[in-house]
Parts: sequence; structure tokens; C-alpha cells
Amino acid sequence: AGDRHRMLSRRGFTLVEIMLATSTMLIVSGAVYQLLVTTQRLSRMQAAQLGVQTNVRGAVLAVLNELRELSSVEGGGGAQNDVLSTAPDAMIYRAMRGTGFTCQPGGETNVRISRSSFSGHREPQAGRDSAWLYLVAAPETDPAWIPAAITSVSTAVPCPGVAGEGITLTVSPIAGLAGAPSGTPVRFYEIMELRLYQSEGRSWLGTRSISSGESIQPLFGPLTKPDGFRLAYRDASGGPANNPEAI
Repeated sequence: AGDRHRMLSRRGFTLVEIMLATSTMLIVSGAVYQLLVTTQRLSRMQAAQLGVQTNVRGAVLAVLNELRELSSVEGGGGAQNDVLSTAPDAMIYRAMRGTGFTCQPGGETNVRISRSSFSGHREPQAGRDSAWLYLVAAPETDPAWIPAAITSVSTAVPCPGVAGEGITLTVSPIAGLAGAPSGTPVRFYEIMELRLYQSEGRSWLGTRSISSGESIQPLFGPLTKPDGFRLAYRDASGGPANNPEAI
């Protein structure tokens, strides 16, 4: 009789209890799911923000490194101004790629610089780069930077004596090159363009080598606004510069 009483006193869950437990489980599961979704969304946003910040820092450093060596003299022209063309969303300029010093007197069209004295972004390239040579172009004149096109580059011939490996440039004929003393400074540059451009309905900050005729390449983007990159040019007094010579 005792066993039968205990069996009768046991009962299952009522429908209300089952519904209450199910509802509680759904509420808890929904809260956990919502927490997971929010966490994933936050992680994606943080990763995207980090990617944008990294891209921005890289683009800023690239632009600063490109523009850091630009020479600009108020009222100057030719070799004095590396800024060749200006616009609010674009600029064409001479980008310096390296510098070195000759290891022997210059020839009619040959310049040989010491490898140990060369420092730059990369080695000079014929057809892409040009050279500035610090020469006396004519008697009784001061030395000046004189441009010359580079037609070929060779490392086959070393510098004289113990100077080591040399980089030989064949350049276009220029006055003052023949007999130019050893130790003459030489700089290398190419013509570059920095520009905001549109591609597939988006705005990008891009760059290209005009000297080599290459197509525009993205440096940073896409930008959220079509005018997301702007350049301002100032003269010596801090006012707006209306042309490259005034910068």
C-alpha cells in the first residue's frame, strides 16, 4: 500500500509548466543569440575600422614621403621648382628617387657614380628616370643643377682604384659634363602624378609615373565622398598660391 501511495503521489509536468519552461528557454536562447550577433558585428566593425586606420596611415606616410623632398622657390622656375602642375585634387611633380656622387671625371655623355655613395628608393632606370647633375655649365658661372635624360644604365664597369662597384649612366649631351670632377653630386627623379580619380562609381586616391607612361594605381580608398582628398597650396606669406611659381 505504501509503494502504491508513493507511485500515485508522483506526477509529471503540467502543460503550463512545460510552456513556461519552453518560453524561458526561448528567451534565454534569444538573448544569447543576440549577444553573439552583437559581438560578431562589433568585431567586424573593429576589424574594418582598424583596416581603414592602417590604410590611412600607410597612405599618409606614402604621400608625405613623396612630397617631403620637393623643392619650391617663390618666383623660381625650372630646376628650382619640383611642383610642375597643381589642382585641388591633383598634382604633377618631380619625385626624387636617389642621389650619389661621381667616382671619376665625367665624359661626353657618361656619368659613373660609386655604388657606396648611392642612396635612394631604387636604382636609376633608363627611360623612366632623369638625372640632375651639379655642374658648371659655362666659364665664370656658378654651379647649378642641370637636367639630363638617362638613356642606359650599366654596372659592368667598376669605379677606378679601390672605389668599388660603379653605376654607369649614359645621358643626353649637356654642357659642362665633360671633365666634371670626381665627387660631382647626381640626383635622380621621375615625373609623378598624385590624383583623386573615379573607378566603378567610387573615389580613390591614386598615383602614377608619367615618365614611364603607366596607368593610375590606387594608393588609398575607396573614399566615402567624391571630394575626399583636397590639396591646398600656399605662398611665402601663407596666402593661397595661384600657380606653381608662387608656392
